[in-house]
Amino acid sequence: MKASATINYAVEDVFYIFTRSAKRDFKDFKEESPKGSKITKNIGKYKGKPVECTIEITDFIKNEKYEITTSSEFSKCKSTYEFKTDKDGKTIITFEETQGSESIFSLMGILFQRFLAKRQFKSRFNNIIENLEAELKTYLSNVERSKPKNKEEWYTIIDLEIIDDFIKMW
Repeated sequence: MKASATINYAVEDVFYIFTRSAKRDFKDFKEESPKGSKITKNIGKYKGKPVECTIEITDFIKNEKYEITTSSEFSKCKSTYEFKTDKDGKTIITFEETQGSESIFSLMGILFQRFLAKRQFKSRFNNIIENLEAELKTYLSNVERSKPKNKEEWYTIIDLEIIDDFIKMW
């Protein structure tokens, strides 16, 4: 399944906000090389036994691609998010999800799930886009508010930093 959306923000800002949640979820997330970061989650029970899944960052290219693979003993699902800039400077996000299986019975179950999940897929993607736009609006508003309003304020900040550095030296 595949879906795309265009967001009226620069790709660097979109990717920053998008991956900020990964930093919260993956405790071993390393900014310089997040590929291989993993978490394990308990997703329910099957025949009275707990079922766990592993979620791993399997591909990561800053400002271009974020891919995670979710796997359990029953199936594997790869979620890929690609980020591109259009000619107007907006960001195009493409979300693709593929599932694999180990046996013919799992494959039949996955095909049935796909049939039922098409609406959920689009709804979930739209929800991701709406939340991302809301977070971007808040983030960029906060960045704008934290900028100095005029040159005097900027000089005051620089002067305070110089004084602070001078004090630290002594």
